[in-house]
Amino acid sequence: MHAAPARRRNFFRGAMLIESARVASCGEAAPMLAACAEVGWTCALILDDIADRSEEREGAPSIHRSHALMHVVTAVACTLMLVARTLAVHIPAPLRTRLCWLHLGISLVLRAARGAFGTRPRTLHQYARTARRVNASIEWSLLAPFCGSTRIELRRALRGYARHSSVAGKMRNDLLDYWGGSSERDAMLADFNRTRLTFPTLVLLACPLAAADRVRVADHFASRRRLPAQEL
Repeated sequence: MHAAPARRRNFFRGAMLIESARVASCGEAAPMLAACAEVGWTCALILDDIADRSEEREGAPSIHRSHALMHVVTAVACTLMLVARTLAVHIPAPLRTRLCWLHLGISLVLRAARGAFGTRPRTLHQYARTARRVNASIEWSLLAPFCGSTRIELRRALRGYARHSSVAGKMRNDLLDYWGGSSERDAMLADFNRTRLTFPTLVLLACPLAAADRVRVADHFASRRRLPAQEL
């Protein structure tokens, strides 16, 4: 709970949810739904750092580096249960709407966990699918205010926009991880040096390459023979 305001810089998910709630005419629930979005996303970032063994997040040591791993995992689990209880009990809304929030939230959390802890993508198609899972919180921000709504076409359009935004956001982060200035870390070529196959390298491998060059890139990311960054 402390990490959300203390360790985060970007709260666009909450702002997006409040605007979506304004369109859906459910402004009373918007602040609590937005808070659930940001706290839930913080939990997802902490788990993502554990899965990636990341040393830092937004210029500070990752939470699991500052505290015992079991304490961190327990805190995340308890926080997510608190968010679920808030959605199911504490936000004033009809029972059907609260159950819809709970169902949507749980399904998106499970999807995000599958993306974070699942098999690493090795093709651009797999990359897009993983990005939609990892950034599922954008779907929450746009769709939660419309839970219980009969505006099916609008909900379908919002879901499509959210999924495209999820992929675009992951692409942007991966590019910044190569060139410096991402929300996670400021070091250039961080993913390259950690031999992580991310968007820039997947694009490279999808291009026609000389056989020798393809082998050199593959060897680097398989940790068989390191490739100097200037030769990428």
